[in-house]
Amino acid sequence: MASGEYPGGSPSALEPRSLRPDFGNPWTSASEFSDLKQLGKGRTSIVFRAICRATRHPVVLKQYDTTKMSPRNFSQVARETKLANQLRHTSVILGLGAFDEGIYKYVVFEYCEGGDLFALLTKNNNFSEFFVVDRVIIPLLKALVYCHEQGVLHRDIKPENLFFTGDGALRVGDFGLGIDTNIEYPSARLGTLDYMAPEVLQLVDGQELAPDAADGFYGEGVDIWACGVLAYEMIVGFTPFEDESQEMTCALILWGGLEEPFSLITNLISPAGLSFLSASLTREPSKRPSARQLLDSPWLHQYDTANPRTMPPADTSSPEDRASESDIDNISRGIESGMSIAHHSSS
Repeated sequence: MASGEYPGGSPSALEPRSLRPDFGNPWTSASEFSDLKQLGKGRTSIVFRAICRATRHPVVLKQYDTTKMSPRNFSQVARETKLANQLRHTSVILGLGAFDEGIYKYVVFEYCEGGDLFALLTKNNNFSEFFVVDRVIIPLLKALVYCHEQGVLHRDIKPENLFFTGDGALRVGDFGLGIDTNIEYPSARLGTLDYMAPEVLQLVDGQELAPDAADGFYGEGVDIWACGVLAYEMIVGFTPFEDESQEMTCALILWGGLEEPFSLITNLISPAGLSFLSASLTREPSKRPSARQLLDSPWLHQYDTANPRTMPPADTSSPEDRASESDIDNISRGIESGMSIAHHSSS
């Protein structure tokens, strides 16, 4: 079993008793929280930082207004609530509880005081390979190994959904588009355009099956593709298929080659890094490596401080151009960015 994986239960180290007042009687009212501070707002929901009155611990309180929700929204909230209760991993945001009150549905999560990766990308244009691998890609892939082996797809891996604790540890959050493939078949065209895999993007409204995916349904490869896009973005400062128009972005994702995107980063990344990107951005889903296979890539071993095979090379990047690890502690949390593509179906 890989370090950080707890498929058999919820260890106390991941679910500290002090975070909620009573495991047998979780929260039932928003009045049990104080000092609410709005962190983000969507069409159907508002996200707050709040203090649990019983424990005085900060938490994230996500409030959904059911009067504004469509049947699709209800399904997504039900999935998010289920996955928040189900997933227990050191690199996944901890779900603490859920309850209904009046017209509102609430989901409670651990609060990550270090903010999100999107804020860090906004502040810093790009990052050193060491930071990308050690602080983001390795913990992200470990979380994906755990989720995928549970049958869960995230389907919206992007900087806005990756958070940092106060000491800089990564947490994967916002499973609002997540799906348990043990229960449902993933076949809907949804996600965020810049990070969307070709097999998802090629779906059309009302289409039931993904034509290039095994058995007509796409799988864990969609998260692997997004991981490759994210790694590229952190190195160079923008996504590999980014364009001013959505139409051209779609065309580049579906049919564009990697030669031009890679030509922009050859001086910024090692050959092992390019190999990692090439593998994760393989257009044919069946040829894309799994998260577990990517964890064994030479690029990750080169910079993995937890399990070093070689000492990481000295970081020669300039401080004004590269993000330092201490930057994580100085950014404010921002979440719930809107989706970049509007047309999607419900599962």
